[in-house]
Parts: sequence; structure tokens; C-alpha cells
Amino acid sequence: MRVFAQSPMYGPQAAFLVELFDARVRYSGASLGSQLSSVIAGGLSPFIATALLPYGRGALATYIIAMAAVTILAVSLASETGRRPITDS
Repeated sequence: MRVFAQSPMYGPQAAFLVELFDARVRYSGASLGSQLSSVIAGGLSPFIATALLPYGRGALATYIIAMAAVTILAVSLASETGRRPITDS
């Protein structure tokens, strides 16, 4: 199941994170952003899910939908870098 759900995300995610930063800070920015988001979102999610469990599956589903909406919003607000020069300006 992981082949169809999680694995296809990692190729585009790496390219997306790299394009968010200028060449001067690209390695640090992509690494820091990726690592902090995994610690904050991945670390707190089990605790939040456990806290929502007494309220039923609907509360848990609402939490997951809300997090997906935050992701969609963040990706849609990210700047397009396709026509920017690669060199530092």
C-alpha cells in the first residue's frame, strides 16, 4: 500500500522544497524545513489523534481534512520558480 500512497510523494517533494530557496541557502533551507515539519507535524499527530479519539472518528477525520487543507493552501501560495534564473541575484 505504501507504494501507492507515500512513496510517489517523495520525488516531487524534494524538487518542490529545493525550488523554494535561492541557491545560496538552498541546502540549509530545504533541510531545515523538511526536518522541522516532520518533527512538529509527525511528532504531534499521534498525540492529537489520541486526544480526538474519545470524540469519535468524525473528529479524527476532520483533523486530517484540516491538515490536508493547510497543505493545499501552503502549496498553492508557494511562489513559482520556473522562470527565475538559477544564479543568485
